[in-house]
Amino acid sequence: MSSEEQLPARVETVALIGAGSTMGKGIGANLAFRLALAAKDAGLALAAAEEEGLELPMLAAIRERMDAVAAEHGDEDLAAVYLASSDSA
Repeated sequence: MSSEEQLPARVETVALIGAGSTMGKGIGANLAFRLALAAKDAGLALAAAEEEGLELPMLAAIRERMDAVAAEHGDEDLAAVYLASSDSA
C-alpha cells in the first residue's frame, strides 16, 4: 500500500477502538488499557482487514503475542506484552 492509499474507513475505525477512553483528558490521564481488550481489538482489526482483502502479517503476529501473554496477564495494562517478552528474552 502506497502512502497515498488509505485504509477502508471500517479498518481505521476498528483500529481506534479503545483510544477514546482517555482522549481529551489531558496530561496525567489514566492511560492503562487492559491487554485482553487490546488483543480483542487487534482481532477486530484483523477481521475487518480480511473482509477488505488486506493481509496484515505484522498485526497478526502482534495479536498472537498478545493472546499468549493475555492468558496470564489479561487484566494488566497492554505493556505486559513488553514486560513478559523482556522476561523471557
